[in-house]
Amino acid sequence: MSGAESIIDIADFALVRNAWLDKHFRIKHGAPSHDTFRRVLSIVDSNMLQKATVTFLLDNIKVIKRAFHIDEDLTKQYCVDGKASRGTGRLTDTEREIRQLQTLHVYDRTDGICLESKAIGDKTNEIPVAQEILRLMDLRGSIVSFDALNTQIATVAAIVDQKGDYVAALKGNQPDFHNEVASYFTAKRLRQIKEGGNNYLEVKEKKHNCIEVRKYYLTKNVSWLLQAKTWKGLKSLIYYTLHTENVNTGKTTTQTHYYFSSIADVKTCADAIRGHWSILPRQKFYPDILTEPIIITIGA
Repeated sequence: MSGAESIIDIADFALVRNAWLDKHFRIKHGAPSHDTFRRVLSIVDSNMLQKATVTFLLDNIKVIKRAFHIDEDLTKQYCVDGKASRGTGRLTDTEREIRQLQTLHVYDRTDGICLESKAIGDKTNEIPVAQEILRLMDLRGSIVSFDALNTQIATVAAIVDQKGDYVAALKGNQPDFHNEVASYFTAKRLRQIKEGGNNYLEVKEKKHNCIEVRKYYLTKNVSWLLQAKTWKGLKSLIYYTLHTENVNTGKTTTQTHYYFSSIADVKTCADAIRGHWSILPRQKFYPDILTEPIIITIGA
């Protein structure tokens, strides 16, 4: 909060903004020390704090957006991804490998909020955890994106049952489906899609010392798939390539990925694919430097 990354940062903020805080909290004995903040925060249940914070933001996100003049009409995108905590795969000061501490995150890319962070137990994995969370969410008017690990029939069904759309990565963990899709996108078909225009998108951008060219080919022809009825809501297949050229060394790399989706618009699918790995929300919520605290009145 307020850009603080440690207890000391929080105490420093309180000290610098003591006069402003006193107007709202009436601090009789001055700004609390970092030890006081540590004691108080140590007794707060982190899961409850997470849920309370997310609930507050979701309940008041429209008010917050209006305060910062942010577009409210963007389609929601929820990114489902599991992460392993750094340094948890080995016992301290040994080479002995142990199970990593893993957490499943559901990230609201549109508003820049982590809606859910759930630890994955020793006797399970992130797949059933993701399905459990998605079945409890209202996904109307939203897109859910996920990597190949969560490309599961039950996961897709949970999203569609909750009235959401999906963009799913397709790799070797679904070998039959992957092979069917890979064999479909021949050079001839890619050329036909590109010449057709409506289902092809190319994006070129410079990033650091590299030039990245992203190409998206989408087909709505899915009826021939043996897997067509297995995956609920399936409407399109996407062939995606990322070509990167280092302008200093001239080295080039090309990556190819396959996706399938309940959406048949190439621009929407491309935005979801590109946005799944993004850390920041689509629009920057907050100015880099706040010279004065911004007051947002809730419920006024």
